[in-house]
Amino acid sequence: MMRGFPFRVIGLTVWMVSYNIGVLPAIMPAIVRDFNSSVGVIQTVLVLFSLTTAAFAPTTENLCRYFGRTPVFLMGLVLYGLGIGFTALSPSIAVLAISFAVLTGLAATPLVNTPWTFVDLVYRGKTEEQATVGLIVMSTLGSLMGSLLGGFLASQVGWRWAFVPSLIALIAIWVRRRPLRAVAFGGALPNLSLYCEQPIDWVGGLLSFWGWG
Repeated sequence: MMRGFPFRVIGLTVWMVSYNIGVLPAIMPAIVRDFNSSVGVIQTVLVLFSLTTAAFAPTTENLCRYFGRTPVFLMGLVLYGLGIGFTALSPSIAVLAISFAVLTGLAATPLVNTPWTFVDLVYRGKTEEQATVGLIVMSTLGSLMGSLLGGFLASQVGWRWAFVPSLIALIAIWVRRRPLRAVAFGGALPNLSLYCEQPIDWVGGLLSFWGWG
């Protein structure tokens, strides 16, 4: 049987990232009106978010091997919160683009990778299959709620409030992170620290980030 407490944490992480991906298209008309922008600009922001997250994946894996996956996950969580906060408070479309596409995109990489790595390392057999299906379900629910709940909040109280559910989820994940040491699941996550003495390939990571590697 799946250990519910740690799974709820990684499942909520997957839900949070999927929610924010699903919410932006839903609140797109409100953002366009507020900033006098265009739908194409918001679509570009979404594309850049995906490209940033994918391009930074190799460097994130290097960081995880060097510093440990759990510390990198926590750093990503903090950066993700800042990115979503800046996105919600954006005074212009340029600030929104940088906050969501770059800042949040970078932070999303360890948040996307860690839950699946957690399932691969911790669960076995039928439990692993259940956990994998559970993450897929949480991802789907996040996207749907981003579209429905985010769209509702945008139409009723304003598009900036559409990011509040994901910030609440982030706070819940941060509170449940403790103590991140025991693999006996006394805390939210085991300490997924797989250290490696190999130096970080900063040049390769930079080339990958710019799409040249």
